[in-house]
Amino acid sequence: MEIKKTSLPDAVTASRSSGGQSAALFMQVKITIDSRLRYLKFPADIEDIYEQETGAYRLRQLSLYALLGMVIYDFFLIIDQTIIEDVFQTALIIRLGVMTPLVLLLLGLFQRGVSPAFRETAMAVLNYLTGISLIFLMAFSNSENKIFYHPGLILVITYSNLVMRMHFWDALVSSALLFITYIFFFPSLPTLPVQVPMANIMILFGCNVLTLYSNYVLEREQKLSFLYSLLERIRQGQLATQNRKLSRLALLDPLTRLANRREIDEYVARLYEDPHPNMLAVIMLDIDHFKKYNDTYGHPAGDDCLKSVARVLKQIIRRRGDVVGRIGGEEFIVFMPEADMPAAIKKAEEIRAGVMQLSMPHASSPVANVVTISAGVSAGQIHFDTNPRQLLLDADEALYKAKSEGRNRVASA
Repeated sequence: MEIKKTSLPDAVTASRSSGGQSAALFMQVKITIDSRLRYLKFPADIEDIYEQETGAYRLRQLSLYALLGMVIYDFFLIIDQTIIEDVFQTALIIRLGVMTPLVLLLLGLFQRGVSPAFRETAMAVLNYLTGISLIFLMAFSNSENKIFYHPGLILVITYSNLVMRMHFWDALVSSALLFITYIFFFPSLPTLPVQVPMANIMILFGCNVLTLYSNYVLEREQKLSFLYSLLERIRQGQLATQNRKLSRLALLDPLTRLANRREIDEYVARLYEDPHPNMLAVIMLDIDHFKKYNDTYGHPAGDDCLKSVARVLKQIIRRRGDVVGRIGGEEFIVFMPEADMPAAIKKAEEIRAGVMQLSMPHASSPVANVVTISAGVSAGQIHFDTNPRQLLLDADEALYKAKSEGRNRVASA
């Protein structure tokens, strides 16, 4: 059976996005594989995934097999006319008036969509009724040739169990009921030796056993193959998730959880590519007299100060597409695509005021008795012939200007 291999994170991780759920599913699949599927049953979660990936194809497959089986079944009217000619009219009614409309009705329901349980049960019942119709015609015919009808049952069982490949437990019930019905209604002929009915029964029994065993093996191998495929996709999904986390961590400053120098460099490099913003504003920020802060309060307090400033930046710079990073010890940078100079200056002032409102004591600062920052702002259009790095240089010059004018202020290029 064709298995639609959705990416694991499509059929699986779309509904199991958390790592814990993915790990739980992974363990459940492993346990199911270790059980070797002796009873051919999946746990409910895995059954849902299996049906999601194979159900549509299975429905199309059964529809095709039912249609093909109906054509072959009706074609055997030619045999009916020569072997059981005395009940040919009855055969005509059963084949064309009962079974064919039943198959067409079932195909119509399949087109509208049915549950997996109905789909499989309906096919099992249809196959059983097909066999019953042959037994009925044999039982009520008085033709001595009716004993040659026996191979028709073998054809029904083989088609159901191996070609259509009904689910094993459905196939087992259908085949067993058909065998019991055959024994009960077996059309014995007075002129035949007693060994003939016994031989026919044994042949039918052997057909049931062999086709059911083959059906079991095929279904088990198919489901185990699906489990191994699912297990591998879960592994790949977990690996991809882990790689994304590692890639993200490689681009983050571990202390502030802002973009690090590498991410900033990559962002600037991408500004040369299409598509790129038409306008870009850059804000460079520096914590005033941060070395003195470290010397006075110690490096752990300095780390806390950096994290506090980073939180202010995250709270204020929240537009989609904006980038906030830490590029040095106490230096930060903000990129604001499609923002002009007035908008960038306004944000820089909000950041400066936000840091002051933290009221972090800075007794050794000649600027204020709390931690303050200085900011330099630049903005300009991005054209194919311009260098985005010039905006960084302009922002750096503006930052130097803010420091030289007394710090705790915003300056523009």
